[in-house]
Amino acid sequence: MPGDSVVETFRRELLFSLSPSTPDRLEEVDGGLLIHDVPMLAAGIWTDSAKQTPLDYSASVLERNHTNWLDRSGWSRHGGGVPRRITEKVAEARNLRFMATVEVGGQTVENAIVADVFLHQLTQESRDTAALVKAGLAAFVSVEHGGQEKWNVGRRLFELQDLYITGFAIVNRGACAKCRLNEGSDDDMTMNQADSLEGRQEALKIALTAAIGAKWPDGSPAMVWPIMTFDDKVVFRNPADDLLYAVPYMINGETFTFGTPVEVEQVYVEKKALEMMPALAVEQIRAMIDGTRQVTDMDTKELEATVAELKTANADTARALEAATAEMADMKRQLGEARQENTTLTEQLGTQTERLKELDGLAARLTALEEQPDRVTRNEPQAPERVLAEPPRLVHRNGKTYREA
Repeated sequence: MPGDSVVETFRRELLFSLSPSTPDRLEEVDGGLLIHDVPMLAAGIWTDSAKQTPLDYSASVLERNHTNWLDRSGWSRHGGGVPRRITEKVAEARNLRFMATVEVGGQTVENAIVADVFLHQLTQESRDTAALVKAGLAAFVSVEHGGQEKWNVGRRLFELQDLYITGFAIVNRGACAKCRLNEGSDDDMTMNQADSLEGRQEALKIALTAAIGAKWPDGSPAMVWPIMTFDDKVVFRNPADDLLYAVPYMINGETFTFGTPVEVEQVYVEKKALEMMPALAVEQIRAMIDGTRQVTDMDTKELEATVAELKTANADTARALEAATAEMADMKRQLGEARQENTTLTEQLGTQTERLKELDGLAARLTALEEQPDRVTRNEPQAPERVLAEPPRLVHRNGKTYREA
């Protein structure tokens, strides 16, 4: 529904009483003691012993989940701390049902999950528990249960959404005067809020927590603690903002009605100063406090101005940093482009180097050819072919040699 918070998982231990031990409710069966028509959970707003916050148990949720028991065992004490011994399992819940009305000790309980509690009396603890029930000394059952609950902002109250029951314990005190195990027990668990300051503070703590609806940063409910308690108002610290508030209240039986919280402040005055100025009127003391407040306000304004200047300086620094960051990004871009250009030039230089090597090879070959003069090259003109003349013939005559003309 609108205005509700998210659903949270919980585990609670709620105390109710067993049915009165009239003859028609107690029965010896199977060697044990069977107590008929025990209201295990009834509709209403109850505060449990585990979470210690009020929770609205609606009739519709109880009826829908009245058979949703994970364990029907009854114990002589609650779990937690030292593990329970098997001999401490003294009872079990039987014949589970939802009843619109059930008579308990002359009173009518409406819209309740009801069971028959069977004390098996197989162990000494079970036999002792049965004897205490008959004597009215163990008058209540404390139901161990869990499920989901939701914070209703409009009602400032937790509301039950889903329910499962994991067992119960038989104890000697409960939280509801109309739900009793044995009518012979005269314990009235309804606390008179005016009995003691401690009792009133405890009740105020629970009621304030439900009324204020403070939350921790993670969304979990935060306990509201009274700082100062008066007959008509209470000063408390709100965990949500860690501020002090004063709120008027009225008590009507067990119900607290709260007015509108008003923020207050703590003022510290030295005891010695009070002893030195006992004759000062209240108005004078208030004037002194107001003067101190004015000085404090001036200091606060100066601090606010300094903070504003620092914020401006921080903004300028942020802008300069942003500009420097942009300039650095541009330099990085230019450096990347230069690296790419350098890579291209390096590749071109390698190509030119290879070309020069080829030219050097050609030059060497040309030089070698030039060093061979008799080698006829394709472009050099050829000399005309020389024809050798036939040598003249010699003639011998009269012992002399003559050349023939």
